[in-house]
Amino acid sequence: MAGNVIGLGDYVVIREITGSQKLIYIKDVCQSFYLGKYTIKGSDIIGKSYYSTLSLEDGKWVIGSILNSEEILKDILNVDAKEENSELEEKQNVNLGPEVKKKRTRYNQLLGREIEVDSDESSSENDYGDDQNELDTVKRKRSRILSQNKANDGSLIRSLALSSASFKNKTNFSKEKYIKKLQLRYLKQIILLPCTLLNIIETSSCQPKIRSDKLSPNSVGPRWGQCTARIETIGNILTHGNISSVSKVLLYDNLTNGVVGGSIYRQLSENGSLYEISMNKLTFDTYEGYFHGKLAINFEAIINDPGPKIHYHAIPISALEVFCNEMEKLSEDSTVESLNIQHEWLNCNINTHSKGDLNDEKSQNKKRRVKTRIGILESLYSEGVDTVVLIIDQVKWQTTVKIQNSSAQNLSVDSSSEKCVSNETLADQQHSSSSPPNDKSEYFNIEKMIQITQEYLKPGGKLLIFTPFMTTELLQIHQDLSLSTRIENSKFHPYIGIKLEETFIREHQIIDQRTHPTMDANLPIFSGFLLSAIHIS
Repeated sequence: MAGNVIGLGDYVVIREITGSQKLIYIKDVCQSFYLGKYTIKGSDIIGKSYYSTLSLEDGKWVIGSILNSEEILKDILNVDAKEENSELEEKQNVNLGPEVKKKRTRYNQLLGREIEVDSDESSSENDYGDDQNELDTVKRKRSRILSQNKANDGSLIRSLALSSASFKNKTNFSKEKYIKKLQLRYLKQIILLPCTLLNIIETSSCQPKIRSDKLSPNSVGPRWGQCTARIETIGNILTHGNISSVSKVLLYDNLTNGVVGGSIYRQLSENGSLYEISMNKLTFDTYEGYFHGKLAINFEAIINDPGPKIHYHAIPISALEVFCNEMEKLSEDSTVESLNIQHEWLNCNINTHSKGDLNDEKSQNKKRRVKTRIGILESLYSEGVDTVVLIIDQVKWQTTVKIQNSSAQNLSVDSSSEKCVSNETLADQQHSSSSPPNDKSEYFNIEKMIQITQEYLKPGGKLLIFTPFMTTELLQIHQDLSLSTRIENSKFHPYIGIKLEETFIREHQIIDQRTHPTMDANLPIFSGFLLSAIHIS
């Protein structure tokens, strides 16, 4: 980003006139971004300044300005005043006969607008033919207005407002409200915003559930569509965790899609290290670090650095557990190099390549990656991390469930039936019955994750758990942590200073785009619960 002008390789937050936002990364001039049923290309954004307003006119996005409903109303009132003066002059010159017509108002369900038509007292109120003719007349009139005012949004809104026969009888407050509804319905305008932390958090908070990037560390696992980590929550996490520029942070996040990770990584200022826990068995790293495009777009936009993330490491939770168990078995005379860890991520002899055997170059690269990974885990286990941050969508007890193989259950031991079974079928049944660890589904377990991560947490380090929902399991964890220094054989290490706080923000229950501040109690409250504790041994 050169100054205030958007260029190639920049992140931009697009805010539509309806209030919805979208975060994009411009990596190509011909790249198209979808805004509902409309699209905008990178060439339409490059060269524009931030906070510019673009309007869709004749299929092209051009620079325009947001129309102010108050200004449009003033123009309409001025036009009405002139028309009333001219009508008074005509009435003085021409003697008009008594009017025997009255107005009736009804709701047009097809157009969603109120219209007024003049009718004689003798006409029938339930005449379907007249009603249909009136509807067709209004539709043709609006179609003509839309076709005549494609190039001028201001004239379009004025013409549509004046085309309503009931508009003149409305109060000024109702007129302004009606003009805003017309703007939301007929105008296609967007605002280009810079990628500040506040804009990114607001963008991710209002997005529906989407499929995360395949290369994202937590692409497998639960993910809620509503991001409830507000800007105040990010500040609380950084403050309660005492995260500074030299901190080592162990993070798990399946809620914010990179918002918390990017905020922590930016706080480290290339002196500390961020280790993100992945629920996958493997991660897509290199021995040189994580390159641009392999992380969540929110993470990349907050960092805004195309270089490799040499201080960021994604570690599978299974690798943390296996390495911790192996280190506990390690004798004092042995070294870490002598360990034969049976994990694909920590053993260069286990081939995980999908296209067969590894060649010499790929084999050497894998050896270097494995050596780097073991060195990272050894440093974490011996020195410890300063803070463990767990951002969880919902705290529930979820354990591993083994799926029984039906063929193994129906395997008969009768000698007569064994003779009837062929050798190939018997071999398949024996293989299925002898491999129960592969036939199970693993689920997220918050209690087990705390037990694993606390082995890498140094004495005096902070444990933080944030979740948007209060559950019985969260209260149980709070109780277990509180009793960890009082009872023997506790589930967790000893902790002190246990606190459970709530961040309660109701401001986003206010319905947007309304002249009256109205609240909807059914909308989600942007609140959460932050559990913090200090590890003492």
